[in-house]
Amino acid sequence: YTNISRSGSGVFYDQFEIVQGAVRRFKGPLLPISVHLLRPIKPRCARIPLKSIVQRSTLWNLSFEGDLLNRLAYANEKSWKPLAAIEKKFTTKAWALFKPVIALRRIYTLLFDGLISSCSRR
Repeated sequence: YTNISRSGSGVFYDQFEIVQGAVRRFKGPLLPISVHLLRPIKPRCARIPLKSIVQRSTLWNLSFEGDLLNRLAYANEKSWKPLAAIEKKFTTKAWALFKPVIALRRIYTLLFDGLISSCSRR
């Protein structure tokens, strides 16, 4: 990701996030990365029991210095346990019950935005 503005200020970064469907449920802090320091992923990353980390490490075998995979490759279990708790919170069955409500809210939001846009053009 990047937050570089038109004036050129900002950084390239990575972040831990939980995405369900097309909706971001959780967004972690920005982790600035060094795009010029590309590294192979450590085999240890594939053993970290986080769905998002396993998915990343199987789809892409490289990591940038400072990104989530790079940081977790050198971290101990204590470092990634809080991420596992967050991931578990958003993937429980109780959370799945809210999916229809969230989808309905999204539909209404899109309809409302369309209505506002069409009214503002007149």
